[in-house]
Amino acid sequence: MKDDTPTQNSVASPNETAPAIEARGPGAQETPGNTSSTRAVEPVREAPFPEPIFVGNADPAFPDASNEPVLHVDNIQGNILGGFNKDHQAFVFLTLQRQARPGATAEQEFPTVRAFKAWLRDTLPLISTTAEVVAFNRLFKEMRSRQQQEPLGLKSTWINLAFTARGLEVLKQFDPALDLNFTDPAFTQGMASRSKQGILGDPASDDQKNAEGHPDNWVLGGTQEEIHLVLIVASDDKREVKEKPGTTLHRLLRGEGRRPGLRDLGTVKVQRGHNLPASKRLSGHEHFGFLDGVSQPGVRGRLSNDPHDVLTPRQNPKNRQQGKPGHELIWPGEFVFGYEGGPTNTAGGKTFEDPGPVAKAGPAWADDGSYLVIRRLRQNVGLFHRFLKQVADTFHVPAPPPQSEPPPPGVPVGDSAADLVGSRFVGRWRSGAPVMRTGSTDLTKNDRDNPDLAADDSANNNFEFQEETEPLLPADAQGPFDATDEDPRHPGTLFRPAPDDKAGRLCPFTGHVRKAYPRDDESTSNPPNIPPNLLNETTTQTHRMLRRGIPYGKASDSTPAHPKPDSHDRRPPRAAGLEEDRGLIFVAYETSLADQFEFVTRAWVNNPNFKESSNPPDATQPGGHDPIIGQNNNPNAQGARDRVREFTLTYVDQQGQPKVQRVSTNIMDPSDRDWVIPTGGEFFFAPSISALEMLAK
Repeated sequence: MKDDTPTQNSVASPNETAPAIEARGPGAQETPGNTSSTRAVEPVREAPFPEPIFVGNADPAFPDASNEPVLHVDNIQGNILGGFNKDHQAFVFLTLQRQARPGATAEQEFPTVRAFKAWLRDTLPLISTTAEVVAFNRLFKEMRSRQQQEPLGLKSTWINLAFTARGLEVLKQFDPALDLNFTDPAFTQGMASRSKQGILGDPASDDQKNAEGHPDNWVLGGTQEEIHLVLIVASDDKREVKEKPGTTLHRLLRGEGRRPGLRDLGTVKVQRGHNLPASKRLSGHEHFGFLDGVSQPGVRGRLSNDPHDVLTPRQNPKNRQQGKPGHELIWPGEFVFGYEGGPTNTAGGKTFEDPGPVAKAGPAWADDGSYLVIRRLRQNVGLFHRFLKQVADTFHVPAPPPQSEPPPPGVPVGDSAADLVGSRFVGRWRSGAPVMRTGSTDLTKNDRDNPDLAADDSANNNFEFQEETEPLLPADAQGPFDATDEDPRHPGTLFRPAPDDKAGRLCPFTGHVRKAYPRDDESTSNPPNIPPNLLNETTTQTHRMLRRGIPYGKASDSTPAHPKPDSHDRRPPRAAGLEEDRGLIFVAYETSLADQFEFVTRAWVNNPNFKESSNPPDATQPGGHDPIIGQNNNPNAQGARDRVREFTLTYVDQQGQPKVQRVSTNIMDPSDRDWVIPTGGEFFFAPSISALEMLAK
């Protein structure tokens, strides 16, 4: 136990020596930054969470939300608003059997559709709803918060289903009255078509047909494969997503008794995803090693007619317009059709806190449904880590100050110069600590990772870019579920609040978290195609997505300090299985593919003139590409598509001088300039339960 804890609240500097603390779990004898562990420990990043059974209006985290809609949680599929959050998932892609010949009837061309409809009728009771998933997740989180470990024996397996536009067109041949007048061009055209149009930045031009990222070469979907639907199976038990007798996946694919399975109905591909191993301190992280999925929007709406029964508890005592601190509340129509979304413009002084028009997909039966993006992204981990180290060595970037104590169990620490470079390219340290809250009070020194901050989801997303954030004192809490900035491992000490960062010195304008979600950012250099009224906090919130992604493939032993490429980093042969490489299954729900997924990709992530011009007329820090997921398929001055990207690195050099350094991937061989490669995907529509019943008839 600590015997020198301050009796008053104090703000901890990341460069001050913290008092000794009794190590918990495997931390006492570990070297900071070491990813090995004697036993697997999953960190518990849980804000105080309410009891799973709604207790009425007694708690300020459940304010009166009479102005928010009652969500049809028994009719909305569970992964959309609830989020499966399972360690083991299987994505089953089905192409219905087809026998095309001139003059064939629908029955002759698609001979298994009737059997598929029967399969769907049998499977409907297994389709998970938002009501079920939210109830389970609340129970799980409450128990994990109280027990400070994964709740023993509490498990579930969830199933959801979504169709492509082509899949729905097949069903329409058996039901001519089916309305398919969807208005989103991305959905009706499909992901491969949008890729070839240049919208996604993929290497998709005619002179790039040998490129792995060209839609002709995708291993899922693309120009060579027409997918009709996806079935998502997610479980706490890894056995349930294996195709072995007695498992959920086996029953769905192989059938039971006389009932057919999906393999009897057409061509099936299965892509499995798994949470990365806690034994490598990667639980909750993606393959490059960074904590993932931290910044999610809160969703407005109620679970019942009770005005206080909100879907998202409002746990910021200084701002009840947020869920957890930093998680802005967004109107549900941004993610589910049939509800109010955000305002379409800022005329009349409207902000994202005000409701806008009801989101409509086109067909009336599409209400309570959502568009679904699935994109398979291969990651070359060894290459990315080699780039980080090469940048650190080239510019003589100093290593961050050493850690003064072991990190919380299961949390990795970035303690090398390459880690510091990575933190600027991502906007977070590998632990998940945001660079906006780890800045040093001594401007002649670099900051360092703060694993305690990373492990506290009451604090690890509470920051803006244009404005400083106020500290959340324990005295500010008005109820037992309110979040504060108090460090749980050091009672009486507060995490340092985030200052403003208008100049991009803490988080460069090209940092991934700033490119993909600019929060309250505004532009000052009037970059091309971005009028000032198109970048502000209200318009930004209309481009949010509910992300549900998960890694696939074997975890790497590589780290930024010690790059270690292996066979799973390489492009696998086309005939290889879907888990021979490694990467991320990007999954996101939204109500406008064009204005959410494609907008973020095209206008922000891949745009070198966002948030500022790439060549500003003044001393403003320039824009650039996203260093992580950004792509540049624009021709250079010589007309060649060299895939070169540029971004900004900020650090303090060995003489104590602040540096703003421009970095380019042209220091790498032309074949080594992309470490995230699109290798498949498609746009889907996830119907409501009642719509699935209609489609099953």
